[in-house]
Amino acid sequence: MKLVAGLSFLAGAQAAIDAQATGLNVYKTRGSRLFFNWEVNGSDSVDSWDVIVTDDQGAQAGNVKFDKKNDNSVNIDRLKSHRKYEVTLIPRSGSEVGKPTTFTAWTSPQPVENVITVARYATTVWIEWQPADTRQGEIPDQYVITNAEDDSERYFTSDTNLQIVLGKGVSRQYIIQAAACDDCENAFNDAWSKPLEFDVTSLPPKPTGLNIVEENIRDWERADVLLAWDSPNFEYDSVKVEYSPNTPQGFTKSPTFFPGPWNTQTTIEGLYQNVVYTVSARFVLNDVEGPSETISVAIADADSKFPKQQNCQVPTYLRPENLRVKRDIFGSTSMTVSWDHPRAKQPENGYRLVFAPFTPISSQKPWFQDIDGNTNEFEVSGPSYDPYDEYTVSVIALHDEQMSAPQSPDFISSTFTGTKLQNERNTEFIAPDACCGNHKYNSKMQECCGGNLFDADNINTACCGSSTYSPATEKCCSGGILVASSGQC
Repeated sequence: MKLVAGLSFLAGAQAAIDAQATGLNVYKTRGSRLFFNWEVNGSDSVDSWDVIVTDDQGAQAGNVKFDKKNDNSVNIDRLKSHRKYEVTLIPRSGSEVGKPTTFTAWTSPQPVENVITVARYATTVWIEWQPADTRQGEIPDQYVITNAEDDSERYFTSDTNLQIVLGKGVSRQYIIQAAACDDCENAFNDAWSKPLEFDVTSLPPKPTGLNIVEENIRDWERADVLLAWDSPNFEYDSVKVEYSPNTPQGFTKSPTFFPGPWNTQTTIEGLYQNVVYTVSARFVLNDVEGPSETISVAIADADSKFPKQQNCQVPTYLRPENLRVKRDIFGSTSMTVSWDHPRAKQPENGYRLVFAPFTPISSQKPWFQDIDGNTNEFEVSGPSYDPYDEYTVSVIALHDEQMSAPQSPDFISSTFTGTKLQNERNTEFIAPDACCGNHKYNSKMQECCGGNLFDADNINTACCGSSTYSPATEKCCSGGILVASSGQC
């Protein structure tokens, strides 16, 4: 900045030439260095300049280096950072001197080393930083945060945090500099440190108009769906699409990032038929993922048969289907269990029926019955059956594949006989058709991120690729990679 220099004369000195330094400009400070230049006022020529630098104790300091291309420009190094110095310029012509000019200037503090985003909202971002100087007396007096593309947007603060208003789905680059000053509003010079560049991104908005345009049967087991959404009024990097259940996965993996910025459709390939899926989409900008929009889609089979309910389990077509339990009037001595054979094949090792009594009203232990693989109906009676109890009835297809995964739900179908009691116990609200991974959840209160759930209103948790993270301690890099907030992507 331009400075008005104070005039002083060294003791015993007489002005013999008409020349003086004016228009002093400290144009850069870098910790232990000062950079400044000046103009010459007067009728006489100047051969050289004496530059005298003293610290706040009056001791001489620094090492003066003249710019080889400009005699009226000086770089003083070997100073201390975050200090105020007095500089005197004396013009010389041979043995004669002109009027001295004296001014004071600050060196800058050490630069800020890292800026982290601690919270994001729809239109604002909270940032924090740690000063490099932590020794007593060297904490910066002020911080200057400037829009890297428009220096008319500039913030001054003595705090180590700041709220920046951006707008929805905006990514912008800023620079931060630590400043030294005693009267910051009327500083002698801009003693600003080396700038540190950083990016801030507000949350992208939630997609709107998410819908399934069409379904196409691929083969006897799989189908493709065309997913569409409304074009937003901002430019994004990609759309992150997830679907659940996702074990096993379709041909399109979950999650998948489809590149933007103006695509409004994409195809999810290889989903299983006769399954109700939860499909979510969210915009991604500068590795920041916005809130998701979620819909449900029922994938029909080759016979145009749609599933009626969602169980958050993807069938591999080795599971018995349409398990039915028929009980006659209350107290009848038998009940009939029937089911449809798995569509892929009948089990090589038969079926196992498991009967688990409703434990709150019974002390009876679960029991099971093995039957032939060609059979798909069984009548339950005898001393093990209590007609006044309620049961969870499960049928397990004992395929050869089931032996290596005996607990897998892909081979099991279950139903509960006490429908009224079951409904009375199910008091927690579950939003319809919402799966995360292979688990049902309340989509009005939680968000799904790669099979992980987090509270939708928790500003301290965000989604990165397939993982949740805390912006206060980590940051999300391209490809869903998480690093420490102090690290580099």
